[in-house]
Amino acid sequence: MAFESREKVDEIVNTAVSLGGKSYEEPEDYGFMYHWAFEDLDGHMWAINHMNTDTAQG
Repeated sequence: MAFESREKVDEIVNTAVSLGGKSYEEPEDYGFMYHWAFEDLDGHMWAINHMNTDTAQG
């Protein structure tokens, strides 16, 4: 899932963890992309991303 900012990615993962989910990796910052992931209460894995299209090169 992609969101509009790094802050939104952090908010979503932190909210999920506060409600009982588990962060299963540290956040990763690639400069053009920010990524963090968590496992929800049902065991589903969610990858949450922000892509900075101003700095991403194709």
